[in-house]
Amino acid sequence: LAPRRAPYLDQVRASALARTDTAAETRLNARVAAGEFRGRDAALCRALERINGPTRFGDPRQARMAPDVCDLPTEWPERAAPQSRAMMGSLGEWDWRDRIGRVAIPRLVIHGDRDNYPLEGSREWVAGQPNARLLVLPRVGHWPHYERPRETLGAIDQFLKGRWPAGSQVIQ
Repeated sequence: LAPRRAPYLDQVRASALARTDTAAETRLNARVAAGEFRGRDAALCRALERINGPTRFGDPRQARMAPDVCDLPTEWPERAAPQSRAMMGSLGEWDWRDRIGRVAIPRLVIHGDRDNYPLEGSREWVAGQPNARLLVLPRVGHWPHYERPRETLGAIDQFLKGRWPAGSQVIQ
C-alpha cells in the first residue's frame, strides 16, 4: 500500500487487470452463474486463485508457491471481497506523506520490480527519510518472500541485525 491512494490504487487495479486471463475469468463467471460452485466455497476460492494468483507474481508460474488458504472461510469470496472493500473504503482518500517524517525508527521497504503496486509508491515511503531504505528485487512481483525467499529473508535478517542489506537505497 502506498502512502497515498491517488494515483496508486487505480494503477494497482489496472496492472492486475492487464495481467488477468480474461478468457479464463469469463469461463469461470459462466460456471459460477450456472451454479457449479453453489455450496462449494473453497472450490470457488481455488478457482479464483488460479486466475488471480498469477497476476501477483513476477513470473506467473511461481503462483504455485503461495499457500492454499482456501480452506479458511475468511478467504472465501463471499467474505473476503466485502471485507477488502470495507477496509479500503474505510481509508477514504488517504495521503500520509505529511506524516512519514514522524516515523523515526529504521525502515526497510522491499519491493519487487514486477509488483502490481507501483514502485513510485514504495519510493514515497522512503524518500527524504534518513533512516529508511528501499530494496528493489528484480524479477519479483508482490510476494518476494515466496518468489525469492533466500534473498528476501536474508535482507530482513540483515535489517533486523541493524545493517542495511546490500542493494538497499536511500531515496532523496
